[in-house]
Amino acid sequence: MDEYVSRRGVLEGIGAAVSVVPISSVDRAERSFDAVVDVSAVGGDTSGGAAVDDVITDVARDGTLLEFPDGRYRVDDLTLTDLEGVGLSAAGDVTLVPGAACENWLTVAEVEDFLFEGFTLDNTASGCAPTVVMRASDGLEVRDVTKRGYHDGDNTAFGFAVTDATGTGVVERLRVPDGSIPVKPVGVYVQGEGTITFRDCHIEGFGNNGLYASMADGPVHVEGGRYVDNDRANVRLGSPNSSVRRADIVARAADPMPLNARGVRFSDGPGPVLIEDCHIHMAGGRGMGGIVNAYNGGTLEVRDTVIRIDPEYWNLRGTHTGYGVLLDEASAAPTGTRTLENVRVVGGGSGGAALRVRRGDTTLRDCCIRQTGDRDGLRFELDPSDVTVVDTAIDVPGRRVTGSADLDFERASGGCTGDDPSSGSGESREDETRDGEIPDPGGTLPTNWIC
Repeated sequence: MDEYVSRRGVLEGIGAAVSVVPISSVDRAERSFDAVVDVSAVGGDTSGGAAVDDVITDVARDGTLLEFPDGRYRVDDLTLTDLEGVGLSAAGDVTLVPGAACENWLTVAEVEDFLFEGFTLDNTASGCAPTVVMRASDGLEVRDVTKRGYHDGDNTAFGFAVTDATGTGVVERLRVPDGSIPVKPVGVYVQGEGTITFRDCHIEGFGNNGLYASMADGPVHVEGGRYVDNDRANVRLGSPNSSVRRADIVARAADPMPLNARGVRFSDGPGPVLIEDCHIHMAGGRGMGGIVNAYNGGTLEVRDTVIRIDPEYWNLRGTHTGYGVLLDEASAAPTGTRTLENVRVVGGGSGGAALRVRRGDTTLRDCCIRQTGDRDGLRFELDPSDVTVVDTAIDVPGRRVTGSADLDFERASGGCTGDDPSSGSGESREDETRDGEIPDPGGTLPTNWIC
């Protein structure tokens, strides 16, 4: 993602020419503004014919809310910088449509207390892949924004950052349901030292991670929402004290076949990362697991979560049904610990195991592993140490445990109680490792593969 950063480095230091057009004061989204400006009243074309970039930059001043009445507004290449307490808000049925460039589209940088709410982004034109970037030191609010149209290019769709370590941001009800071309485009990319929360968002069908948040330095929280058919990972976390709660995460068979479909991937950071009260349904495609603790992810806790694996979800090399959980060998991160508590891994298929464990300091407590077909329960590799399984039911047609581990079994049973819930609609270390070391799953992998 260095390309994402460097493209936008040129924005630093750019100012915005403004003029004062105070109309009245207003409170919006629990935030007070000193003035409100009707964009149409100061020359903004509501038909989508003439670009409104200059109109917006002329009136966007500290403490000002810009309201957009019903209409279509063309934005060619809008940049807002060095502002405090500014909002762009749809006052009705408002659509923003890109001009001919349709790439570097809407950039907000070096701001504090910025609001962006209520817009539909019309990205339905052929060959259209606009990028929206918003970087705030604190007080970033993005609410009720819908992107319409297939993201028909390699660049990132949305980038968000809270840059101050004490700063916060929220992205709420961001809807990106129409997907992208395969391989390169990221749905949402996250950076920054501060804390950012994604609440009740919908991201679907992107070629290079749906929510790519593992490179952030500050905590990233996912609350609710639906993440579907995003290749590499639906949700990818890594920074300390990050979490995903109450989310529905789904992978289905897709055309073209996904390169590595995963539900939640924990990588690129020490954690701890918490996955809680989620439904993860790996219904099709191929990949390395519903939850993957990658080689460069540290401490992980999973609680009160259901992972369903269907026979149509194959492992990356296509030799057996994929894993519910993969805890990979720690080769590029602090070892940390792993705790699975009240986790249900259900479904089944052909071959393989429900859980593949390649590192120690792991505890399973009050879990249920129920598989149908020719499936094993727990598969240990590399002789992990300090593994505890307590009050856990393992109900599988194959072997309950395979491989060797420093294992303490306490009160394990052979049957799971309760209903079998569901949600949503190769065998080597190389399966889950670094760029350039992925085995060929049948077809040519792109040279820029991001694991």
